[in-house]
Amino acid sequence: INGEQIQQQQQNIFQKNDNPKAFFFGQIVGGVNFDNSNGLFCEMVIEIGPKWKLKNCLQQPQIIQQNLIESIQTQTAYADQNNLFLWSHPFDFEFETSTVNGWPKAIFKVWNVDYHNKIDIVSYGIMNFPNHQGFHKIKINTWSPLGNWQYGNQQIFLGNQARLSNLDFVKYHEDKDSILGQSNGQIIVEFD
Repeated sequence: INGEQIQQQQQNIFQKNDNPKAFFFGQIVGGVNFDNSNGLFCEMVIEIGPKWKLKNCLQQPQIIQQNLIESIQTQTAYADQNNLFLWSHPFDFEFETSTVNGWPKAIFKVWNVDYHNKIDIVSYGIMNFPNHQGFHKIKINTWSPLGNWQYGNQQIFLGNQARLSNLDFVKYHEDKDSILGQSNGQIIVEFD
């Protein structure tokens, strides 16, 4: 191999890997201050921009629709004496992109499992991924939709919680003002 061939190989390497990559790894630590004596688990859906691609992650992701990736569901945990639902669920994502527009964000859904093994939604939350390196501990405030008087009666007599039919209510603040909701617990996420 002569110097010209080495230079050509180096140029090929740089041409193949010209898109920047973003790496995010850490864990969903748990949930705190949820008014719940049953088990809780958490689901995380990632939204990315159209020029972002998920290249690698710990678990096999499921593409829900364009730019929405269902990636993590924790195990069910029960509150300790400090009202902490400990999930300690790891994540590791590698994205490739050509722009910072459409930076990843996570939409969280917290689910309840009662003593009859009935599963129902408890609350929703949203978080933008950190945009600089280092350790980050983020507390995500969650909220629950209240619904109308019919849902209120169903919640009292059947234990059914009002649900969102579209996650856009969680993502876009101007739409959230059109529905009734109440604050709920917090989800703790750590990035390393």
